Amino acid sequence: TIEQHHGRINIGWIGNAADPGKYTFELQKSTDGNVFTSVSNFPAYAEPFTYRYDDELKEDARFYRIKVNCKEGNIYTTRTVAATGKEDITCYPTVATDHVNITLSNIQAEVDYTIINAQGQTVGAGTISQAKNTISVREYAPGKYFIFMHKDKGEVITKGFIRQ
Repeated sequence: TIEQHHGRINIGWIGNAADPGKYTFELQKSTDGNVFTSVSNFPAYAEPFTYRYDDELKEDARFYRIKVNCKEGNIYTTRTVAATGKEDITCYPTVATDHVNITLSNIQAEVDYTIINAQGQTVGAGTISQAKNTISVREYAPGKYFIFMHKDKGEVITKGFIRQ
């Protein structure tokens, strides 16, 4: 997830590896979405673990991705997510029982969303286009969820919530 608050970018993800001694996670960032540099390395754990990184929010767009390094030489990267320096999608409440609200500001197009649980399973998806939207989470099991919202030009905004 990428959350923007008070001039900071908070980056978080859940990761694990079947053989943690073979793998590391490398957080990379870019100003143009093409050339990436390493900002931090994290060990892999066998059990799902929540990783976090905090960065300064700049006016120019920042792009982030996770590079998974294997000691045997295999490497792959996650999809790229962007922090734009302005919040044009908000999601609340962060702890929900019945629904979450998504507010779109300065967006003139439809936004596709996917809801993923902490195990990485897709549990919901749809399209929103109104300034204020409500998504029912009543049938979801209690736990942590992530909403990936796909904007134009490939930008992905990620928000998280906990279903009680």
